[in-house]
Amino acid sequence: MSPHARPLLGAFSKCFALLLLLLSSCAQDSAVSSKAHVLQHSPQRLELPRVTFGASTSGVITLSNTLNESLVISRIGPTSCSCNRFELFFPSRKGRAAHRKFDRRGTGLTLAPQEEVQLTIQLDTARFREPISYRVGGIPVVFEDHPAITLEWACDIYNPFRLEPRSIDLKNISVRERASGWVGLRAHDDKVFDVILPEQIDGWLLRKESFEQNGVSAWNIHVTAPREMPLGPFRKQFLLMTDLPEAPPIRFEVRGVVVADISLHPNRVLVRSGQTAPTLCTMLNKGVDSIPTPSINHALLPEGLRADLQVLEPGHRWELSLIYDGVEPLTSQTGELRISTEHPEHPFLTLPWTILQP
Repeated sequence: MSPHARPLLGAFSKCFALLLLLLSSCAQDSAVSSKAHVLQHSPQRLELPRVTFGASTSGVITLSNTLNESLVISRIGPTSCSCNRFELFFPSRKGRAAHRKFDRRGTGLTLAPQEEVQLTIQLDTARFREPISYRVGGIPVVFEDHPAITLEWACDIYNPFRLEPRSIDLKNISVRERASGWVGLRAHDDKVFDVILPEQIDGWLLRKESFEQNGVSAWNIHVTAPREMPLGPFRKQFLLMTDLPEAPPIRFEVRGVVVADISLHPNRVLVRSGQTAPTLCTMLNKGVDSIPTPSINHALLPEGLRADLQVLEPGHRWELSLIYDGVEPLTSQTGELRISTEHPEHPFLTLPWTILQP
């Protein structure tokens, strides 16, 4: 053999060895594939019925044991999405045995020879945090003596718009503050449509602000609290419509806590004897009407406790400072500071105070 032929022969040998390795690998994959198909499933890919975003839809995959012996399924799942729920139904079984509760931790399911089981897959789009138009997923099926398979599903989701946020937190508002907030609505699947908006719902004023964003319709929907609200926590649900016949309603809520028009923050103070810096407290009037500067009844204060009120926003906001520069108390002292407001519903406020030993 010539020296020039040896490199060619070596290269040919390497290629031939690689070809044999590939053929061997394909044969092994084919064997695994044939084992995996001892459980036939129909359809091969489940296309769930089209659903409107926020609603639910479902479909059925039929699993068939093609063996002449029992087939043990050790687990179905976990799913690729927490939006899925499953049910198992055995057509050949009777009574309670025909239905099997799905357990995500493990199924422990045994199929008789040639037996079928129907797996119902339910998709709840209300669990999606972000609006989407199409979703695919897979469900692994694990066997005791055979390779696992994956059941595939897909769903077309009609999502005409995107709403953010879905909840407006107004936090602490006063009885007559008429606090407001807004939500943003952006077109998604349908690029152009209108929002049907009444002027008010149960005393809440509504207003929409329309504009275009990247060539599609967009709105800001503003809500304003009624003229007067009862004290305490509240949660108001809003349900609005669009001019799209198949679109879901626009749902959002407004929540918060209604407090008195005039309030003190904090509503109790601790003053330390010998402290040079004053203890501060804010007095707020969140009502629509302004009030005169409140006055402090100094006659009720013990000797050494001084209180001063400074105007921050005329008629609506003041800062109260307290400092004790008297004789060091042997024990802690407590009392109340009385503030006159001249407000018809809240003629005075009381601020509990405690003087602590240094």
